[in-house]
Amino acid sequence: MKKAGMRIGVALLVLVSMMSIAYAAESSNTAPSGYKPVSSTSQINPGTQGVKKILLIEDQMPWGFNSSTDALRTLGLPYDIVTAAGLPNVVWNDYSQVIVSSDQPQYLYDALGPYISPRGALYNWVAAGGVLNFHAASWGWQGSNWTAAFNLPGGISAVNEYQDDVNVTGPAVPLPPAKGPVKAITDADLDYWMSSTHGYFKYAGGDPIKPSSVVVTLTVAGAPTKPVYIIYKFNKGVVLATVQTLEWVYGGSYGTPDSKYALLNDLGAGRMIDNLIS
Repeated sequence: MKKAGMRIGVALLVLVSMMSIAYAAESSNTAPSGYKPVSSTSQINPGTQGVKKILLIEDQMPWGFNSSTDALRTLGLPYDIVTAAGLPNVVWNDYSQVIVSSDQPQYLYDALGPYISPRGALYNWVAAGGVLNFHAASWGWQGSNWTAAFNLPGGISAVNEYQDDVNVTGPAVPLPPAKGPVKAITDADLDYWMSSTHGYFKYAGGDPIKPSSVVVTLTVAGAPTKPVYIIYKFNKGVVLATVQTLEWVYGGSYGTPDSKYALLNDLGAGRMIDNLIS
């Protein structure tokens, strides 16, 4: 009986070890074997007169999840979707907020470059009062890097660094992700997403914004100089940007049960800021 018990114990240890390896291998950093990107489809939905819609720029569903569209529907926010091919047809002034999804193919970032770079149509739209919500978690399953194509308005770039522990630093107002219009979430809800962030932001220069004007709401744990979520005014507009894997945690079973609210709070806060500056 003792030997049998030992064999069962060894078998259980092997099984647990195999399960741990399988779980650890699944992350937002590297696509699983055989993964095929899921294409998004441009769609222009009927609007309500006098109400500007949200534009979601998304060529491939981030990590294969339809997280952004599901979250927008949950929040009851009117939106359109445009892929890389549809960018030349966008009438930017039809929208009050533009969201760029995480984990997009490089060709989308390359196509977006002329629009978001200085004097481009998207750049000018933000400067005139629009809200840009940029989900900056590339370096994911698409193997892409948006910083190779452009800086954000204000000269903001990013550095790739996978981390699973981030800290809430402020501000103490209903902005994402410490508090939000959907549900307040805790610091613990933002950690251990496999990975929670794909990097941190840096000021690259060459644009009329001071780094000191950027409000940092999240940083890499123990690294206050590595911002993960930032909010800043750009002329008359606002930029929200995060290197968090918001769509990944919303669509997958990572973090805590409340981790998915990070995406909902982010999208809802973008609408709230729009209402404040309109």
